[in-house]
Amino acid sequence: RRLCLGWCGLVCLLTLTWTTSVSAATKHTVRRAETLSGIAKRYGVSVAQLRTWNRLSGDAIQIGQQLTVDVTQYTVKSGDTLSEIALRFGLTVDKLRRYNGLDSDVLIIGQKLRLKATVTRNRPPTDSYKVRRGDTLSEIAVHHGLPLSELRELNDLSDDRIQIGQVLQVRAAQRPAEAPQTYTVKRGDNLSAIGARFDVGLRMLRQLNGLTGDHISPGQKLRLRPSATEEGIHVVLAGQTLSQIALLHDVELSQLRQINGLDGDLIRIGQKLRLRSTPTTVHVVERGDALWEIARAYGMTVARVRELNDLSGSRIYPGQELALEASAERRFADYTVRRGDNLSEIAQLHQMSVDEVR
Repeated sequence: RRLCLGWCGLVCLLTLTWTTSVSAATKHTVRRAETLSGIAKRYGVSVAQLRTWNRLSGDAIQIGQQLTVDVTQYTVKSGDTLSEIALRFGLTVDKLRRYNGLDSDVLIIGQKLRLKATVTRNRPPTDSYKVRRGDTLSEIAVHHGLPLSELRELNDLSDDRIQIGQVLQVRAAQRPAEAPQTYTVKRGDNLSAIGARFDVGLRMLRQLNGLTGDHISPGQKLRLRPSATEEGIHVVLAGQTLSQIALLHDVELSQLRQINGLDGDLIRIGQKLRLRSTPTTVHVVERGDALWEIARAYGMTVARVRELNDLSGSRIYPGQELALEASAERRFADYTVRRGDNLSEIAQLHQMSVDEVR
């Protein structure tokens, strides 16, 4: 997605609460021709910091050596994208959004991104907050456990501009009760009513339970939610191999290569791998997807996507297959090639095959 210019720096609200970082440091494996100064520049840190974190007396490093990069935030530079930053620091895009209270992938040059989660301690409940110098709307949202969009809605804001002394309405996010994973059919039940009751589309119910129609029987146990292994997309984590991922999701290794246009088993941290092949008229939901984003990507209305998939609301689940219009065509974003890029890496980063990029 394109980088938008503007001003919305993220700064820590130390006056709000006491927070503690929770995350392991990033590990960087030294590659051929890399230098300590080049690695420092890549992660936005100083050479002195790299030396301290790794107990180095000089700048000599070796191929294959693992370096600790204990950085807690990153300042967005021209050309950066959220997916590339996540990949660089061994995070998923979903985590990076969550750490920073982002409801989209739009970044601003100079914006500071948290790279670690924070645990909030001893914050007294409050219904309002008075804006202080240096505050930003996104940081206020993070500290009060609110999505940025909800904070805007609470205060009738059309954008993220706030003023010193402005009083904002805030409230603690209400966590919904844990949704049940299964349901046992009772006499008089029908599939449509069960779907409406548990906020799951009819197509999803049929997909989860191997049903070709809507016939169900009393005593039958229905699955209501997909498991993590049934998701349609896997984001590669540090230390994982292609064969391990294939085993985890019960997919043939050769099939996994073919679906993702891989010639070998080389994968990268943060890379998105498709786990199943689907027709062009089906979209497999991945973590972080929203129904309106999917509709916009295919040039459809949310109402039409709901209608095609028997959805009563906008809740969707990772791994869920959404039917699209026969004429729907995915609208691709632009990517500007940078020094050192190759077609294979660009394709893998954007969950596409090399042929699709061509």
